[in-house]
Amino acid sequence: MISLIPNEITIAVILVVVALVVLLISRMGLLPSKSLPYVAGALLAVFGLAFANRLRVKGLRDAAEKRRKELEDFAKKAAVDGESADAAAARAAELNAQADRQEQAAAKSIALINAKTEKDKDAVDNLHGDELHRQLDELVGRLTKEGSGP
Repeated sequence: MISLIPNEITIAVILVVVALVVLLISRMGLLPSKSLPYVAGALLAVFGLAFANRLRVKGLRDAAEKRRKELEDFAKKAAVDGESADAAAARAAELNAQADRQEQAAAKSIALINAKTEKDKDAVDNLHGDELHRQLDELVGRLTKEGSGP
């Protein structure tokens, strides 16, 4: 029914035409006068329901379009925020790695300063990562016991 009715003006014209036809048929005596209100009411209800349905569909389409635009905006914002979060996470990982390298370099420097012989200095030069930290912890513990540590 909706596909047959192109717009609201056409519905109004159809209602006027139906009212005129019912009035003419009633005046000609072909339609009993007692059933005239029922026929007019039924026709009015049919076209009124079509009009209401059309308005409801239009409202639903507008709401769906509005939601689609909101979702697109949200997706764009989420993509920008996601890129920002990824960049921040990468920067944080880079800074953590840099801090670890600086900490290892400082630990190695401290171990080299406290190494007494060339053999100890060569051993410290070959230390990396966890071995270096373990060696530094042992050195700090020993120096603390001796009373010359930090």
